[in-house]
Amino acid sequence: MNIIDLVKDLFSIAKKSGNIELNMKLIDLNEKIVELQSEMSRLQKENDDLNKQISTESDIEYHEDPYLTRKIDEKPIKYCAACWASEKILVPIQALDNYAYRCPHCNVRILITAKRKQLIRGNLFI
Repeated sequence: MNIIDLVKDLFSIAKKSGNIELNMKLIDLNEKIVELQSEMSRLQKENDDLNKQISTESDIEYHEDPYLTRKIDEKPIKYCAACWASEKILVPIQALDNYAYRCPHCNVRILITAKRKQLIRGNLFI
């Protein structure tokens, strides 16, 4: 017998007995049960989210440049490292050209290392 069935049985017994104080206590108990069920549901969702985050973290590959890729992606997708670090969300970055990218979520601009080195050698600073 689960707790809800038990409370229903207790309500039935209390109603038959005519004990108003017992009925009031059972109503309080029922409210607490509802609160606990709500809290348990919230904690289960939080736990699921954390487990998903841990699973995703183990799938991430970090690079010299400030972007991430995932091992499971068939075709490598570049994700914003700043969004992952701050919000634990994976946001694909958009290519501006062959060496420059932009995150549509946080607007960070990423210049790939090869191009950065080329610009520094040519005395052009970013």
